[in-house]
Amino acid sequence: MAIAKIDLNLCEKCAVCNAMLACPIDAITHHWSEDLVRNGPVEIDTKRCLGCGKCERVCRGKAITMS
Repeated sequence: MAIAKIDLNLCEKCAVCNAMLACPIDAITHHWSEDLVRNGPVEIDTKRCLGCGKCERVCRGKAITMS
């Protein structure tokens, strides 16, 4: 079964993460940077991921792949 993986170098740190919104089980969380001004990257809980691929399809930076 494929699970979502994120390439942090490609993550655009969007203020509104489409991948996070598309995840049906909330396996993607958004982190803020330490200064709370810039957006941080998202994190995928691979143990919760269903492998549906919805996040991969909507990620603007193409940072998420299914593997």
